[in-house]
Amino acid sequence: MGIAREVYLYSGGEGSLGQQLSISGRGAIRHLIFSPDSRWLAVGTDGGTVQVWEQVGMRFHLRWQGEVSESAIVGLTFDPEGLRLAIASSGGALEIRRLPEGTQEGHWEGYLEPVLDLAFGKDQLWIATYSQRPIDTPQWIVSLWRVTGHGVQRVQRLTLSAEPMAALSLSPDGRWALAPDPHPAGAAGWGIWRTADGTRMLWIPGGGSGAAFSPDGELLALSDSEGGFRLIRRADGQMIRHLGWLSEKPPALVTFSPDGTWVAASDGREIGIWHVSTGARWPPVRPTTGMAIEALALSDGGEWLAVAERGLPGAWIALYATATGQPVARWPAGSEAVLRLTFGPGNTWLASGTGDGMIRIWRMPDGALLQSLNGHTDAIVTLKLSPDGQTLASGSIDGTVRLWSLR
Repeated sequence: MGIAREVYLYSGGEGSLGQQLSISGRGAIRHLIFSPDSRWLAVGTDGGTVQVWEQVGMRFHLRWQGEVSESAIVGLTFDPEGLRLAIASSGGALEIRRLPEGTQEGHWEGYLEPVLDLAFGKDQLWIATYSQRPIDTPQWIVSLWRVTGHGVQRVQRLTLSAEPMAALSLSPDGRWALAPDPHPAGAAGWGIWRTADGTRMLWIPGGGSGAAFSPDGELLALSDSEGGFRLIRRADGQMIRHLGWLSEKPPALVTFSPDGTWVAASDGREIGIWHVSTGARWPPVRPTTGMAIEALALSDGGEWLAVAERGLPGAWIALYATATGQPVARWPAGSEAVLRLTFGPGNTWLASGTGDGMIRIWRMPDGALLQSLNGHTDAIVTLKLSPDGQTLASGSIDGTVRLWSLR
């Protein structure tokens, strides 16, 4: 095990100390791993140093050391043959090194940054990721990536002065990015950036934490700090309607129905549903369980509202009829919180993403489990359906995006 700057190797049979390795370089030990055949031991530090040790007989010998990154080593893994080592740093870089000489075979930037949001544009997928705030300055770096048939390309980097996690949104076609953008004088506000060139096109005053684009990308729903939320034109920032809230607590969750007809919002305890064009409101939805509301999704046409709840018994999903506010079905959804929900084509199924990276597909309207999708290792922060309804895209804090075929 690693303690500060030393690794202690014990005999598996007797439990006696076999060897003590001194790890030099920058920082304390952060990560270590054996190769599948136990021939190699790789050690990474929080200062970006990597050492590779080889077992010869009963002893390990240092074979390679490199100052791989200025930031902490957060991941190490060997290929099945033990010939290559993949190294991930907290700065968002990934390297492949060949053993035993440590020759670099590949280097990529940004691939391990936590994912913020996804959007399916025309023949392309947009991805927004972010880097952790540097220690010496209150800034966050958001990277905008474009995925086409030719590969992945980072198109822009945006420097933000407010935490984007759980607040940044991409328009459904990927052309625009919305994020908290405080004014230099201190006033709260939101910024809209054009993803193609990173230009900030508009600044909208007002606080709040809930935000969403309408399906056509022409409207914004922004919560305000005094309760309620605003419907705003994306093109010029003009408010077309203020929708009063049910309580004094501002809504943190806002979502449109896939056809853009309805918008729903929640403060974590109750949910309001409004008609976008008229501002008319359906009866409020007030779950009687007392559990915290973690996620919302409206079905196409607004007939149903799916609600993810979390409490001591674990996570639950409830389905409500929007016209009456009454529950239709409710079912357990695992031990981890459900953080994202999205309806499938024709409202025939519902996808959920959880805090441990699990995606589940539920049949509508009875909530029967149809399929579980494994692959992510950390929380799901975005679930998006392709325009043709054939692909589900998931993004995670683990820094990966996965595409699931629904054919």
